[in-house]
Amino acid sequence: LRPSLQFNHLSKMQTLSHSSARQLRASAVAHGQRRQVVVRSYSSYNDGDQMLSGKAKVKQLLQTNQTQGPDMANAIQQLISEAGPLPDLSYQLDGSIGSVVAGEWKVFWAPHITSMAAMMMTRFDPIVYKLMPGGLITSNVKFANPILGQGWLSASGTIRQKYDNAVEITFDKFWVDLGDSLRTQYDEAGPDDATMRLVDAVVGTMGRAAFFPQFAVFPVDVLDSELAVFTFPPLNSKIACEKQPVYPQARFTEY
Repeated sequence: LRPSLQFNHLSKMQTLSHSSARQLRASAVAHGQRRQVVVRSYSSYNDGDQMLSGKAKVKQLLQTNQTQGPDMANAIQQLISEAGPLPDLSYQLDGSIGSVVAGEWKVFWAPHITSMAAMMMTRFDPIVYKLMPGGLITSNVKFANPILGQGWLSASGTIRQKYDNAVEITFDKFWVDLGDSLRTQYDEAGPDDATMRLVDAVVGTMGRAAFFPQFAVFPVDVLDSELAVFTFPPLNSKIACEKQPVYPQARFTEY
């Protein structure tokens, strides 16, 4: 009986060993799968073995229309941390030959505007800044509201260097266009429609009354020929823009 008991004991030990080995293999496979998932997620911003720069991440997200969320927020923070010295803002804003500023810039990141839009149940998109020689600037913002309908809120004025790393924007003309039509520049003569001339006058008065110069100085974090990031100081909110490849006014009809 003793040899038989010893044989049964050894058989049980072998069975337990095989079972433990299977559990270890299953655990190893499961852990390996988890590691692979992590690597795939981590490598979504990798180019081979090299990490992408903040600028490359931002451009990649723009190409796939992922302009909101933590990925873009992190990419913009990395872009700012990697940014080199700013170009001479005074020279750039003059619109001199070689200026990277002159052109049309479209906002793709402005969390404070996104939050405000949600509270107002209004969509503000696109938000476009057009910078022209001589430090001239025009802002055109398309709005859509389920009650008010849609149209464009516009302003124009000047942009100049305030400090080495900051600009000051002064808007002195304000107007609104209802529907899809847009006046990309303010017309001093006003529209032919008498009602719209009155609307222009009211909007202009309200805009100038609501414009606070102390809120119009914007530190510049990033500026090159493709991307710009600046700060809205009252809320310490970043605003990021991409320079558009097409400059003429006809571009606005695409929206």
